[in-house]
Amino acid sequence: MKNPEVLGAFKLFAELIAHHLDSEARLVKTRETLDQERKMAELREQFIAVLGHDLRNPIAAIDAGTSRLLKEGWTDRSPLVLKLMKSSISRMSGLVENVMDLARARMGGGIVLEHADGDLVQTLMHVVEELRVAHPERRLSSSFELPTTVTLDHLRIAQMISNLLSNSVTHGDPEIEIRIAGHARDGVLEISVSNGGEPIPPERLANLFQPFRRGEAKPGVQGLGLGLYIASQIASAHGGRLGVRSDKDETRFTFTMPLKAG
Repeated sequence: MKNPEVLGAFKLFAELIAHHLDSEARLVKTRETLDQERKMAELREQFIAVLGHDLRNPIAAIDAGTSRLLKEGWTDRSPLVLKLMKSSISRMSGLVENVMDLARARMGGGIVLEHADGDLVQTLMHVVEELRVAHPERRLSSSFELPTTVTLDHLRIAQMISNLLSNSVTHGDPEIEIRIAGHARDGVLEISVSNGGEPIPPERLANLFQPFRRGEAKPGVQGLGLGLYIASQIASAHGGRLGVRSDKDETRFTFTMPLKAG
């Protein structure tokens, strides 16, 4: 004959176990919800920061071009200034349209590319001229040995190089020339941006391509440290990589990727 007290104890124990499991499940679900909300909050902040960061250069170029046209009136250089301003507006539009891709990068989906054949030298020179207009006080040299046509996402590559050049303007020695070079050898595309100045401390190099890692930036330097993160994501999306070497002679960022066979 079964003992009612024993049965009652087993029933109470089973109820306690069920209640505990239910509480654990609710706790896990709550943690997952909070984690998801935290990620969404971070993404919202990054949307604003990315737009603010990447739009700074083209906005500065348009502002400088407008000021020049107002000051000088129509001159022989005016068509070139207007062409650069239009190029900057086009890139701004592309950045706004594609900013959602950065959310996918943070959520593990990666940046989506739109590959197209195009003149890479022209793409790079647009960015170079944009920086020259925005920062006429800085010396900038360029050297390219590239195929006439290269297949990649030209808008994204322009975005990446703009971020690297902006980083050089912000952190490089203003008295030392910024250099951009590109070549294609043995089926590999290589583009480098280098500047002089104080080397990046070794302890910062490991996390240099992480978002919000500006760290010990120079006093008065504005920004959230997203430029290098974005650049590295664009490099990865192209099947390439973005590396850095920094010493007392120069700081050089180098993008490499395999070229598609023509």
